[in-house]
Amino acid sequence: MMKNTSKECAAAYTHGELLYIVQQSASDDYIITGITERTVAERNGVRHLTAICVLFVTSGPHRGKWLCHNRAPKQWAKGKPDCKAPSWNFWGGHITASLEQLDVIGQKVSREVCDPGMAVELSEELYCRGTGVELEEWRSPQGPSGTIPAASYHHGPLLPIGLTSFSGKGNCEASYLYALPVSGEDVDSLIAADDYIRGGEKHNIALRIKPMSEDELKNLHKNDPAVEVCDAITRLWLPENTVAHAKLSKTIEEYLKSHG
Repeated sequence: MMKNTSKECAAAYTHGELLYIVQQSASDDYIITGITERTVAERNGVRHLTAICVLFVTSGPHRGKWLCHNRAPKQWAKGKPDCKAPSWNFWGGHITASLEQLDVIGQKVSREVCDPGMAVELSEELYCRGTGVELEEWRSPQGPSGTIPAASYHHGPLLPIGLTSFSGKGNCEASYLYALPVSGEDVDSLIAADDYIRGGEKHNIALRIKPMSEDELKNLHKNDPAVEVCDAITRLWLPENTVAHAKLSKTIEEYLKSHG
């Protein structure tokens, strides 16, 4: 297995968003083997490290359901007016690599590497009703129609699940999977968000959240071609992710039982 040395990495990558390259070993462990720029990883299909979080409801009428957000407004903002809408997705994103933490190269992917990145993603993508942040509201591809006030959402501890994998066009990932319990009392006040660049400045878009059962999502994915269920969700049903999916289901079931 090829391994980039710290010196090689520091010399090769001096700009752009840096990601960890990961490869599966003969023992099925995922090993961090180097770093690369995001554009290179996406162009060349290099497997890189990401994180995904499944928010699940712990009480109330939606108990046990997963929370998904509709990412279609983000796609509109990126200049994709013909994207499927709704486009249901989980929370998560790329784990940013650091040239100052190259000692992880050659090591197994661990939650210690992924935890900080997942925490950042949730701080940027999960809000609640309040004040302090203004999120754009997009009701159509034509652009924002107003803003929604929001505040930071202080969630509980993440529940680590393990690694999943996905290989698709321009997207080859090893993703550390988490679960996050959310009280039913909080569901109606939650606001998802994502950012995009317009005029050289970052803008944040509010994204609608909907509780759905796993069976509902499977049915949409299978039977409704007008709706998109993103690969962050559908990868859970791939044969290579059977172990992680089973652990996710068991973790949620045990949490619900112990928190009655």
